[in-house]
Amino acid sequence: MNVNIIKSPLQIQQEKIAEALKNNAQKPQYLNNNDPRTGFLYHPIAHKMGQWFQKTIKNTVIENAINIAWKGMIKYRCGGDKKAIREANNKPDIVYSFPDPFINTLDTLAKETIREFHTDNDQERKQNILFKCIDMFSFGLNEDIYYRARTKLQLKMAIEYFINNPEAFALLELTEDEQRNVGMWNDYGKTELYGNAREL
Repeated sequence: MNVNIIKSPLQIQQEKIAEALKNNAQKPQYLNNNDPRTGFLYHPIAHKMGQWFQKTIKNTVIENAINIAWKGMIKYRCGGDKKAIREANNKPDIVYSFPDPFINTLDTLAKETIREFHTDNDQERKQNILFKCIDMFSFGLNEDIYYRARTKLQLKMAIEYFINNPEAFALLELTEDEQRNVGMWNDYGKTELYGNAREL
């Protein structure tokens, strides 16, 4: 006797996702070139190379390196004093706070833009990683006059370039694919999460 199994909308959606991932595990158009990606070369879920890049390289090696360096700068700033290090780990602004107006402006602006634009379903972890990168960059500028002086010159050169070449501002406009990505991942919970699985 044949029995018709009624599938829930969730089951149907999950099957669609699985099929989309299966058919889109690797994008041949990105092989042997370094063109800007609109999707991953290897899918982070459906392909073993994508899983390796996502889990091992990004979420383990790079994040661990950032955390080690961030904590190392706290240890350096505290002169190795264990009590001071514990306090600074709980209140990192003790170390990562900069009275210099140039450094403070860059630090504040960078963190404000991170809060504004990195707002997907994993925003707490991603923002934390990016904040630590900004902390270390600002710490380096504060600690080392060599990099502070040259960063000012580099920024000045970049600003002057855009002022003298106003057509270059067009380079900052988002492509259609970039607009779609921002709309999809910066509006998490208000859009259909898996509807564009094929875009990954």
